[in-house]
Amino acid sequence: MGSIVKLGIVGPPERQFTPEKRELACVVIQSAIETYGATTVVSGRCHLGGIDIWAEDIAEAMDIPTLIFPPKVLHWSLPGGYRERNLQIAEAAELVLVIGLKEYPKTYRGVKFHDCVHCGDRNPKHIRTAGCWTAWRCERRAWHIL
Repeated sequence: MGSIVKLGIVGPPERQFTPEKRELACVVIQSAIETYGATTVVSGRCHLGGIDIWAEDIAEAMDIPTLIFPPKVLHWSLPGGYRERNLQIAEAAELVLVIGLKEYPKTYRGVKFHDCVHCGDRNPKHIRTAGCWTAWRCERRAWHIL
């Protein structure tokens, strides 16, 4: 597989993961950085933790530089919000990898969207994540569904 200099890594927040899925996600993140030969990890520093933060932590442990676009406003459509941040990730990354989930943990009590409105039937069934929205705006994208 060809080397990807800037690898975007996005996905669900921490509360949507079981401890086992978190561990698996971290293995996928490290493996993706190695497999794609990433020299920079691009992400969005989600205030809810999860894939964004784990990608940053793993990149730091691997001595890989990061390019982080945290939202300035915790709102989708306001200037400086999630939409703008996600577009920055898509534009900066050469490939965006979405690490998604097939289902919510039994203990999850938040709002649930069981089908991804961004992917439809284009990928294996997974719960909705704004990471897919981001990936579809990047020229190259990949999914890993846990």
